[in-house]
Amino acid sequence: MADISFIIGVSVNDEYYDNYSPLAFVTIDKNLYKKIKDSQKALNKLDACYIEYYDFSPNFMRTDKNYTDRTELNEEDLIDDEDTTHLDSLYLKVSATDIYWEGYIKHSSVVLYTDNILIETIEEAFKINSLPLEQMPLYINHENKTFRNIAKKRLK
Repeated sequence: MADISFIIGVSVNDEYYDNYSPLAFVTIDKNLYKKIKDSQKALNKLDACYIEYYDFSPNFMRTDKNYTDRTELNEEDLIDDEDTTHLDSLYLKVSATDIYWEGYIKHSSVVLYTDNILIETIEEAFKINSLPLEQMPLYINHENKTFRNIAKKRLK
């Protein structure tokens, strides 16, 4: 099972950082994926809102590139963000349907929140990642309805 990566937006709770919108580059490996799935199962049993873990997997970055959609960005477009590389703590918060990271910039009360990633999206990405190349949904009008649906999801 290969790792999957996401570029997600970040929000802050401080007016000094109002114009500041870094990005987070997150790689989810099979161990983190297993932890997320196990947490989701535990949440269903416990009837809790979320479970949180210390997890420093996101790399906070900025980009000098003007973009209208984050899907236009790739890892090479990102540069290290010195303001957010010094974090006091960073938590992965797993709810029944999605995950996000929340943390504090060192020596401040500024809180960072990443955008949510649906657990369903992570599952789909791992499924697509594990398909053999000849089974990848290259065309939206593929004769197999399952592949057409996967291709449609990939285009979203």
